[in-house]
Amino acid sequence: MTAIGPLYRLYLVLGWKYFNLETSGLSSYIFTPVALDSLGIGSLISIMMSNEEGRLRVHRMMRYAVPVTGLALAVIATNLRDWGTVLLDTGTALMLGWLIYRASCGFRGIPGLLLKAAPLVFIGRISYGIYVYHALVPAALARLGPTIGVSVPDGAAIRFCLFAGLTLLVSTPCS
Repeated sequence: MTAIGPLYRLYLVLGWKYFNLETSGLSSYIFTPVALDSLGIGSLISIMMSNEEGRLRVHRMMRYAVPVTGLALAVIATNLRDWGTVLLDTGTALMLGWLIYRASCGFRGIPGLLLKAAPLVFIGRISYGIYVYHALVPAALARLGPTIGVSVPDGAAIRFCLFAGLTLLVSTPCS
């Protein structure tokens, strides 16, 4: 299942470049198959951590193999233009898998204090909502804004702040 992510992204790149595949960048970015490598890597780490032998194997791989491979894939992907799309998420997933593993072991010092900070803990609690709504907020504001007399500002920094703030707002559960 993990291999489906980069293979599906390869299909999309080939389709865009050579076969006039008509999908928007957003729709292809949020399709489940695009994220199967990320989901698979996280699942594999979780499954391996469920027994002692797996924990030892994960511990050895997390020392060098996983972070170095993830970083190498991400660096290579950023230099490949469109083709980098195929490998970038896999490299990122490996590095984030390493980060989550390290966090589960506990960070000490300044990184540990930063990760325990209330704003970051709060964002962690609503992160799935952020993931779901971050792509929908700009489109919704563009469509509903004129109806309620609100226009989307021109400046990229202002738009980013507006969209980020609205995404945090709609991702925060009411209690």
